[in-house]
Amino acid sequence: MNRTITLILSFVFLVSAGVNVYLYNEVQRFEEAWVEQIITTSEIEGILKESEVDTSFENMQRLAIAKFGTDRVRAVEVPDIHIDWGSDREGLQVNGTLLLFKDGAYHGSKADLPLH
Repeated sequence: MNRTITLILSFVFLVSAGVNVYLYNEVQRFEEAWVEQIITTSEIEGILKESEVDTSFENMQRLAIAKFGTDRVRAVEVPDIHIDWGSDREGLQVNGTLLLFKDGAYHGSKADLPLH
């Protein structure tokens, strides 16, 4: 009886420790992605200020490439869920953030956060 209880408690402890390590790693990944998203959002706001009133796809792409370089900016196909909300098929991927356009003008952005 005593040995069975010891085995059960040991198993519960190991499962609990494993779950805690997993959750800690997930929190760290999410925090890292969140900080990166805040920085990227701030940089994108700077691009919007520089664009004055021209928030067209072409102008935003030109400004983003000028600020971040061609290796960090690319045109991508937008997932269907965003198209269902009215976005164009083509978007810009800037440092992991998806810039959305509607009728060729800036429409919003989608953060690249883990599990979202």
